[in-house]
Amino acid sequence: MHPTLSRLLVAFVPAILLLLVATAAVWGETGIVARHHLVDRLASETEALARIDRENARLQRELTLLGTDPLLVERAAAEEIGWAREGATLYRFEDPRPAR
Repeated sequence: MHPTLSRLLVAFVPAILLLLVATAAVWGETGIVARHHLVDRLASETEALARIDRENARLQRELTLLGTDPLLVERAAAEEIGWAREGATLYRFEDPRPAR
């Protein structure tokens, strides 16, 4: 092998390999950029889970109250199915905006 070619290989092969490793470390499947996207997604999913947990707790409290408060059951029936006691007046307000 020619000495100049040998020197070029010794100089550039490690540099190219180092460049490939650095590129994979930044933009690869498990690189810094992918990790950043995963961290952002984790934060977003954690927020969504917290909202769902709060809604679940609210619904659980409502369910508990429905099991113990007959007036709340009556109100829920009036709101959901339009039921009311005989002689009671039930007011319904429709949204004046057209449905989309």
